Amino acid sequence: MRCAVSCGPVMFTVAWAAGSLRQADVPAAQVQLSGLAAEDAADPKIMVAGFMLLGACTIVFGAALRAVTAPSLARPGLVMAAGAAAVAAGVFRRDHLLLVGPGFAGESWYNGA
Repeated sequence: MRCAVSCGPVMFTVAWAAGSLRQADVPAAQVQLSGLAAEDAADPKIMVAGFMLLGACTIVFGAALRAVTAPSLARPGLVMAAGAAAVAAGVFRRDHLLLVGPGFAGESWYNGA
């Protein structure tokens, strides 16, 4: 359980830093986390892996929390749902690195998800 608590956020932060450094033409202050996983990002697989690792570790942590706490004391289902949301952020990626710019005619269905 300790690994799930620390590995997910640490690996997500490493992915965020690495993904931001790979964006040579865009200042780091203009890019959102989900934009680093966009199709037109320099290396979106880094941030997608970060979202997946964070989500998986959060789900594992929620399951372990459920096993060691009384149901009235904690809400492990909410923790597990937050992990599933992080995984969904990696699966349903944005279309573009930035939120506005040239050539933004419409969004795909998975961008809206």
